[in-house]
Amino acid sequence: MKYFVLLFTIFSTVFTYSQSLKVDSFFSENKQNGTIKGLVLDEDNNNEPLVFAEIIVKNSETKTESAMDGTFKFDLKPGIYNLEVRFIGYKTIEIDNVKVISNTTTNIKQSLPALKVASSISIASLQ
Repeated sequence: MKYFVLLFTIFSTVFTYSQSLKVDSFFSENKQNGTIKGLVLDEDNNNEPLVFAEIIVKNSETKTESAMDGTFKFDLKPGIYNLEVRFIGYKTIEIDNVKVISNTTTNIKQSLPALKVASSISIASLQ
């Protein structure tokens, strides 16, 4: 019985250590990525932060929403990306050629103008 407990302890320690090596190698691979951080503001309202604005990396399925303070963040592989920033009731803005360099943060500050809304609507009926 003592040998069983001893062998079990040795094997479980080796197994746990090998799993931690896999996790460490996974995180070290991600360190080659770069970061895009940004801030989305309301151009027409004293540059107040826009909460839940949608930021999309074009030609990919990567997207996020701005936080309560208007900030957003992407961790991406090095390369050149095109972003699209949109919010209901505001003009959609495209930000082209955002360069991502490994282990570097690229900062973006974008203001969105509100869409112009008609001040009056006329309704006419024909009889």
